[in-house]
Amino acid sequence: MLKNLAAYQKNKQCISIGACAPAPLWGLKQIFLKQYPDIKINSTISEDNIELIEAFNNHAFSILILDYPINEKNIISTKLFSETLYIAVRPDDPLSHYKSITFEQLNGTNILLLSKTGYWSEICNEKLSESLMLVQEDIDAYNALLKASSLPTFRTNITIPKFKKIEDRVYIPISDKEATLSFYAIYNKNDHDRYSIIENEIRNVPWHLYRNEESF
Repeated sequence: MLKNLAAYQKNKQCISIGACAPAPLWGLKQIFLKQYPDIKINSTISEDNIELIEAFNNHAFSILILDYPINEKNIISTKLFSETLYIAVRPDDPLSHYKSITFEQLNGTNILLLSKTGYWSEICNEKLSESLMLVQEDIDAYNALLKASSLPTFRTNITIPKFKKIEDRVYIPISDKEATLSFYAIYNKNDHDRYSIIENEIRNVPWHLYRNEESF
């Protein structure tokens, strides 16, 4: 009880976000940095939604990002956007002529992947079991390998506006239903005054600057 009370009080002094994917997390951070420049922001990415919800219920997070809404009377679920996974290949790659592709067609292809991508890591490991995922923890190592090799990597409709300006890649949408997610910001009704800005401000997020210090 005392531990939960302390966590609740802490969440009033900072913004703690638990997210299942990186792009909506980045988007919310941009909104909060603009609107609340003096408030500390903490964040965690996890592919385990149940774990995120339990932490939210215990006041470890003040706001969640999930790929589905929570329909409870004391909870607000605000839709953010839909995101579709793409495979990004070089123009001379045999896959480059595809207009769209499936996980089945990609299975067995070696792919360079940045870590901490939440749900996307989970679905890729599940659907691409025959592929070698070269997961990089360090962003500099990831970028160096991406430039030096012909390995495909992943982008999304949200991140492509940034990356198409700085790389020579062909972007092919993955057509499986699992490759498209709708994301929701989830918070307590008591926090409506703080988080109601999300619905309008998500449209103004500068996605062309997406994670300048990182990638995916």
